[in-house]
Amino acid sequence: MHRYRIVFLLAAALLFPAAASRAALQVTVGESSVTARGATPSGRVVLFDVRAGARHSVTFFRSRAVQLVDTDGDGAVTFTPAEGVLDRSVWVAVDLESGEFAISGKREHAFARPEPGMRALARNGAGEIRSFVVQADNVHVLVVRPKTGAWTLIARDGGFGDADHAGNGSLSVDWSVARPVEDAGSPPAVLRGGDLIFVVDPLHMDVYAQRVPGSVGGEQ
Repeated sequence: MHRYRIVFLLAAALLFPAAASRAALQVTVGESSVTARGATPSGRVVLFDVRAGARHSVTFFRSRAVQLVDTDGDGAVTFTPAEGVLDRSVWVAVDLESGEFAISGKREHAFARPEPGMRALARNGAGEIRSFVVQADNVHVLVVRPKTGAWTLIARDGGFGDADHAGNGSLSVDWSVARPVEDAGSPPAVLRGGDLIFVVDPLHMDVYAQRVPGSVGGEQ
């Protein structure tokens, strides 16, 4: 059985309290579809997955992010990928309105809690957060600014998306080259309080989640 590991660097229950009028966001991963429930009625949900498969005995890793709209106002959205839901995959659902999130995998998979691989939010001399450091060779990243949009990036140590461009085992993720999800526009120049970072190490399917500390709604 594959095992997936998840770490919350800040407690989600404290950071994203569910509104008393509705249940907390949940994501259910089935054989052919993924459903998020408990989202803001008539709102938007970003669904991000990283998956591993094999073709002709060669392993591949892929990721995608889609923005779903709750058109019927019941707080639930469903995504049905054309290829079905791969056995080795992790799924992140983010309520774009509230900032609540949920992470899951296939029903039979267990989540453990390793030591955090995301070491630090890197601040420059002006105190701005323009990158963050991960101890991995290759990561798939989702950055979300609630009420605004989301961006994705695949970064490699010493390659694309590595701010220091050095293959030194310490990947300084630079999201200025991230791609927008739907109509999010260009990625923010700096991260601010309330922004969400999700990092997936596809080799081990480790998932790291963090909310940027500080006041929400600062300047971009």
